[in-house]
Amino acid sequence: MQIQPFSDEHLADAADLLNVTALRLRRRISHLLHHIVEPGSALSFLSALVLKPDTSGVIMLDHGGLCGYMLGTYAENVFFGKHVWAPYGGFALDESHCHIQNFAQMYTAAGERWI
Repeated sequence: MQIQPFSDEHLADAADLLNVTALRLRRRISHLLHHIVEPGSALSFLSALVLKPDTSGVIMLDHGGLCGYMLGTYAENVFFGKHVWAPYGGFALDESHCHIQNFAQMYTAAGERWI
């Protein structure tokens, strides 16, 4: 596995992964809103997310292909203090890589950028 910084060139692959992840989740939780799996909605969401100031993240590659990503936006408020918020859709792992160790590896790498 290889971790790299998230950049605009990863948007299309990340959107495809988010769409597959949302479809998988919606099959298990049928009452989720259907628009999260509509074509184009994942790309629109991720494009808007990366345009937010103070948003950054990482991708995970396996054999050169994107198998995961994590994006978060730095914020500060009285409730949470200084923190990074990764919304639903701000992270995804493909089904074959969906293990806590891979999530932790991405979180660690992204956290180094966020601190």
